[in-house]
Amino acid sequence: MNFMNSRHRLFEKCTVADLTNCLLSKRAIFLPLLVLISVFSHTSLSFAEGSKAAKVSLESHLHIFFPNRDTGGSYQKVKDQVVDFLESGRVGQALAISSSYLVGGSDVEEFAQTPQLREIFDSQVASLVEAHPMRLIGVCGFNQLWEDGKEVLGKCLAQPGMLGMKLRFSNEKLSDPKILENIRSAIASHEKKMKFVLIHMPAEYPFVLSSPKSYNEKQRKEILKKDTIEIAALVELARKFPAIRFVVAHSMNSSELINELIRLVKKDKLRNLWIETSFALNQFIPDENMPPGKRESWKAYAKAWREFGIDQVIFGSDQVIGQNENIKSGYDKGWRFDDQLKQLLANTFLTEEEKEKILKTNGAKFIEWVKEAQAAVRSSN
Repeated sequence: MNFMNSRHRLFEKCTVADLTNCLLSKRAIFLPLLVLISVFSHTSLSFAEGSKAAKVSLESHLHIFFPNRDTGGSYQKVKDQVVDFLESGRVGQALAISSSYLVGGSDVEEFAQTPQLREIFDSQVASLVEAHPMRLIGVCGFNQLWEDGKEVLGKCLAQPGMLGMKLRFSNEKLSDPKILENIRSAIASHEKKMKFVLIHMPAEYPFVLSSPKSYNEKQRKEILKKDTIEIAALVELARKFPAIRFVVAHSMNSSELINELIRLVKKDKLRNLWIETSFALNQFIPDENMPPGKRESWKAYAKAWREFGIDQVIFGSDQVIGQNENIKSGYDKGWRFDDQLKQLLANTFLTEEEKEKILKTNGAKFIEWVKEAQAAVRSSN
């Protein structure tokens, strides 16, 4: 009680405007505290200013590829590249994706016999997220073919800042009952900790768009119908787990597939279904050599995003940082991000307000939702 009284007397003549100088004149015991306050304030301010000034509030598709093993500081090289990207002024925050989802994949044979790499890749990304908690949100890899996927995912999500799951399909189908149940079970087991799923949908239709002369009208309709079945499986997942946000990668590389998604959710618009934009505007489009203002594919995407709900569309670039023995793309100094940003800004069929929402407003809302979800979980424990 005496200490409390003396503490109040110590502060009673200190004004908020001159708190630092006042405390310095009062007691030397406050010097360590002042140093901590100063450092924290500077860090927070720098982050706030950097986030505000960044070109994009949230990079929703950032791949982090660590090597299979550390040789001569190769892990550190990847970490340095991440810092370089974060400090470039491009993004406020980013979803940092572990490449563990590639292990055991049907299209990456080199990874098939090395299941221990899953934990290595996840833990390396988790260490990055822990080092940069205000800039990175961790995304665990998940492969629909893993028999022990539920346990692997649980270990990853138990690490600080790992809050999402990345799903990528190559030769498999989401609608396959066994695969769908495996994914459903994994999500259900970790629904409380996991906040979102970034999903690269299985789709054949984009190839039809990129090479229309190779398919007749009957084939086009059949392929579109097959892909719609996959979209229906995604909608089923989103309905079953309304507290999880499902982010559809690459806008499914087709505005027509977005239209199919719109048709399937028309009666009950799902607020937990989101779309990200990476490579939508310059991949699988037949008119890429046309001037931006005359690209019908860009006009179709703008219309589809608008009808789906522009407030649920966020920017993604599919930027890659690092490389390993199986992934050779390496870090391109952020060129991929810059290219995707350039494409979106050049789309004259989007209004400036819509571009602002995709690049800034919606990403900020997504980040805020993640923080609120985290806080709700902590308060319930």
